[in-house]
Amino acid sequence: MRNTATNAGNYAGRPMFFVSRRFDFDNLLVSKIDRSVADVQLSTRINTITKTGKTWMLEGEGPSGKIEIETDFLMGADGDHSIVLKHLGERKVDRNNYAGAVRQYWSGVEGMHTDNLLEVYFPKSLPLSYFWIFPLPDGKANVGYGMASNYIARHHINVRKAFEELIKTDPVLIPRFKNAQPLENVKGWGIPMSGNDRKAYGDGWMLLGDAASLVCPTSGEGIGSGMISGYVAAKFLQRAFVQNDFSEKMFTHYNREIHKRLRTEEKVYRFINSIPPRVFSFGINTVLSTWLFKYWL
Repeated sequence: MRNTATNAGNYAGRPMFFVSRRFDFDNLLVSKIDRSVADVQLSTRINTITKTGKTWMLEGEGPSGKIEIETDFLMGADGDHSIVLKHLGERKVDRNNYAGAVRQYWSGVEGMHTDNLLEVYFPKSLPLSYFWIFPLPDGKANVGYGMASNYIARHHINVRKAFEELIKTDPVLIPRFKNAQPLENVKGWGIPMSGNDRKAYGDGWMLLGDAASLVCPTSGEGIGSGMISGYVAAKFLQRAFVQNDFSEKMFTHYNREIHKRLRTEEKVYRFINSIPPRVFSFGINTVLSTWLFKYWL
């Protein structure tokens, strides 16, 4: 999606978003790690975490076999199925602040905009969900679909099947995919959304990103808020290191700082959930199709 503003102060002509394959994005982040201050263990899985006194012991397996790591402080940035979160006994799914999603890379999707606009489609037949088509280089696209978990549970919906059926039967999507080819199998995952105020800190530990339930609830995007939590966590940890104090009291305001940029989105999502799904679906399709909304956007 490109910014079409004409004012030079608004960075006219520069893209508002960058889209890449997750594999490439992760590779970029890994390449930025300063190996002089960080020991990177790729292809390594942590199996158990124990704590003795103030010391954490992590045991796992890597390319060279079993490994053991001792540390004074533990940061869990290991996603929704975080083993750190599991060890702390906080791995609970709150369906009112959770979503299910699938993704698949495609080539040859027709009708892509010349300015590489991001596309989001709200199917009238499936409330509290959206279908996306995000352009990638070389005529490829990131295609996916997500839905609120409370609606999935109430109506026993299989998100993967709903995604495949939309491509085959929805009148808007049929012509877009008639000559397209999938490049991989459909991949699915859960989305822990901000709003349940999961405690993200304690005595000698902090959680970041998806592990801390920081996905924006109105868009389903978690990379931005996850990276912000990393920045905020670094500031708290830096202060704790200077004072040589990693006790819980040093991180008292961490939850407040990582959530304050998401409070408005959380309130909007709670309001959306208070509306009957069919009413919401009709309302959002009506609003999005108006000339005034398109002009404003």
